[in-house]
Amino acid sequence: MVATRLISSMFCILLVSSCLVFTEAYNSNNGKVGKRSQFRRALQRTFQADFAHQQKARDAEMAKVKWDKRNN
Repeated sequence: MVATRLISSMFCILLVSSCLVFTEAYNSNNGKVGKRSQFRRALQRTFQADFAHQQKARDAEMAKVKWDKRNN
C-alpha cells in the first residue's frame, strides 16, 4: 500500500515536471518546440538551393549538347 502511493506520487511528480519543462521550452523559443524546426527549415533551404544549382547545371549541359548536335 505504501509502495503503491510512493510510486503514484513519483509518477505525478515526473509528469508535472515534464510538463513544466515542455512549457518552458515552448515559451523560450517563441512558440516553437525546441530548435529542431529551425534546423529543419535551414536544411530544407540548403537542399533546395543545391537542387536548383544542380538543375541549372544539367539544363546548361543539355543546351550545350543540343547546340553541339545542331552545329555538327
